[in-house]
Amino acid sequence: MKKIITILSFLIFCAYSILPVATGETTTGSILYVGGSDPGNYSSIQDAIDNASEGDTITVFNGIYTENIILDKSINLVGEDKDNTIINGGIKNNVITLTADQATITGFTIQYSGDIFPNAGINITSDYNNISGNILTDNFYGITLFHASNNIISKNTISNNDHCGIYMIGSTNNIINGNTIEYHSYNGIGMYDSSNTNTITHNTLTHNDYCGINIAISSNNEITGNSITDNNIGIRVPQAKYENHISDNTFSNNKNNIVKESGMIIYELIVVIIILVCLTAFILFWGEKSQKKITKSKDSKHYLDGRGNPCPIPLIMTKKKIAKMKKGEVLEIITTDFVAKENIERFSKENHELIRIDKEGEVFKIFIKK
Repeated sequence: MKKIITILSFLIFCAYSILPVATGETTTGSILYVGGSDPGNYSSIQDAIDNASEGDTITVFNGIYTENIILDKSINLVGEDKDNTIINGGIKNNVITLTADQATITGFTIQYSGDIFPNAGINITSDYNNISGNILTDNFYGITLFHASNNIISKNTISNNDHCGIYMIGSTNNIINGNTIEYHSYNGIGMYDSSNTNTITHNTLTHNDYCGINIAISSNNEITGNSITDNNIGIRVPQAKYENHISDNTFSNNKNNIVKESGMIIYELIVVIIILVCLTAFILFWGEKSQKKITKSKDSKHYLDGRGNPCPIPLIMTKKKIAKMKKGEVLEIITTDFVAKENIERFSKENHELIRIDKEGEVFKIFIKK
């Protein structure tokens, strides 16, 4: 068995030495082994990483490894078989935190991260990495990229994670290709806060409860050749000024294939003004009455300021806050994120009592009674 694994690892090593990684550079180094029964093999992946040098390949035999891994070296981390080489995070922290550039992760099932934001199966805060041929399941997020660029995420199965399959903030020039991303309570892929010039191509995005792909305040992304089926929204794109490019995607059985944000045009503004004028008396009367009602219960009123946080952070904060409240108490949530407002509104209607939603400029004030 050791000879077979040695030959396979040698072939993988040779392939990585010959083929260019994301930067066009080649890799050299030794092969380290984790698991198995041969003397000298490491018993944990983290021990092997700690003893590896830049450019090494770590081959991991089949087994369950309950670890929270810090990958801080430019190495190739290779599992024997993605179905049977399992890294279990023990429902805490990130399963793998990737801080090094030019690393490779392939051939693993990666599962059970911590169950609160921002934990993920793989958290990437670095550049020029290759994440391919893995299964990511039962994490809070499948993969997160925080200010990470020029990474390749390809041919992974990312499914049944709690919130999103792939969640990106301020991450640019990444390639997401050929993945299956399915069964998430929010987005298959969420791209936020200047996640620009990414290429999302030939992925299958299905059965995601909010969006297959959700793009917010991000520009010049190429979304092409994807199969997008059975989502609430196929693709949600920001205003035209962000110039994202959507083409040659296949849509099926989504409630809405593409939803576009748009600036308010003149006639819409006029209609809104007329409605506001006609409803002024009603709003003043009932608004004052509702406000008095809440004021009377001031001692039991709670506040949550979620401004500046993209969805789903305000919703997560809301759930945690309201869980600690007593029945009948009122929570006021402040958010500037429209998606967060929509999701909090849906959550409150399904689980509690939505009193009202006020809008002041770009700020939403949501009042929920437990």
